Amino acid sequence: MRNETTTTPSGISIHIGLNRVDAGEYEGWDGQLAGCENDARDMLRIAQKEGYRPLLLLNEAATAGRVLDALNDAARTLKKGDHLVLTFSGHGGQVPDVTGDEDDGKDETLVLYDRMLIDEELDAVWRRFAAGVRIFMLSDSCHSGTVDRVRWFAKARARNGGNANVRTKNIPDDVLAMLVARHRDQYEKIQRKAARERAAPQQACVILVSGCQDDQLSQDGDKNGLFTEKLKEAWSDGAFRGDHRAFQRAIAKRMPAEQQPNYDVTGGADADFERMRPFALTSPSSTAAPVHIDEFFHVTRNRKYPSNIATTREHAGEKTADVGAGDVAQFPTWSFWGTTNVIMTNKGPVAFTVTLQAGTGGVETWTLAPDGLDGSVVHTSGQWAAMPLYITNASEHPQALLHLEVW
Repeated sequence: MRNETTTTPSGISIHIGLNRVDAGEYEGWDGQLAGCENDARDMLRIAQKEGYRPLLLLNEAATAGRVLDALNDAARTLKKGDHLVLTFSGHGGQVPDVTGDEDDGKDETLVLYDRMLIDEELDAVWRRFAAGVRIFMLSDSCHSGTVDRVRWFAKARARNGGNANVRTKNIPDDVLAMLVARHRDQYEKIQRKAARERAAPQQACVILVSGCQDDQLSQDGDKNGLFTEKLKEAWSDGAFRGDHRAFQRAIAKRMPAEQQPNYDVTGGADADFERMRPFALTSPSSTAAPVHIDEFFHVTRNRKYPSNIATTREHAGEKTADVGAGDVAQFPTWSFWGTTNVIMTNKGPVAFTVTLQAGTGGVETWTLAPDGLDGSVVHTSGQWAAMPLYITNASEHPQALLHLEVW
């Protein structure tokens, strides 16, 4: 009889944070930011707690050579089923695409201490990882040259109480133009070399969640960048139990309309990886009880304020419902493994109170701010096995609308 053993997948994490760059390499611009070192340290703490072996690269240590060496070391070390987490916080930029693979004619870059790292270089590195390696990248930066900056800054300043000191993570246009003009040969050589390496197939699966859309800017902060700040809120010290897509949505719900995180998957298809909890090294046991989602919501409608109740399945294990004023959403049959997550969002123009009760237990209460304002979204979670949940929109205002997501 053969003895079989199972080993826990290995995890390596690399965390890059730049509050400044080498002004001598960037035409006198030092790229001062405030929150990026903290972003990198905070992401390291999350990964380390989940069992990763972390590497921290800050400022002078975050050169293109050091970053590429760390990635290549990971590619040589990790095997099928192992994980890499790569986080970056700093400026982003763009250079002209010389290989013709970008629709907008631009290659995106990460602004490292001594030079910009081009996205094609990362694409080439991903091809050095073995099939079945799982890579999760989080980038708190921005690259866009197409954003309407006047309108964007007006929205950001309004949201920040009129504060004119809004720092963003994009390399200034004039600095970028000088860099491209004076270092064109260097960057074109890098791009063409990377393009040749990219002829090989990418077998590892890469999930990227970036800090904003292509036509937006990412905001820096005194403690954290906005994206990292909201990511930490969604992560909730490890209480988050959704998958990668749900994580991106949970972050997005906490962020303003002018900065919405993006989600992208490249490389070898790995649906199981996408369904995993972010940062997890192992999947939940296949013998665990499944989530029962049929007949998931039962909503008792208040006849005084009739609401248009709709339940839809976005993906396996998740349901949504709209709950009007005075309505009660009930989860009558609920079995699951682990933790249940509930996101409550105010979709109306008025503030109102929401209550949650599990079985005959105590009642938790929240006040949600009007739609679009800070405090309009609450994420809570718990282990409520075999208990019916009751969530009530306690408002009497006919326009009060509560949107629920549960997984």
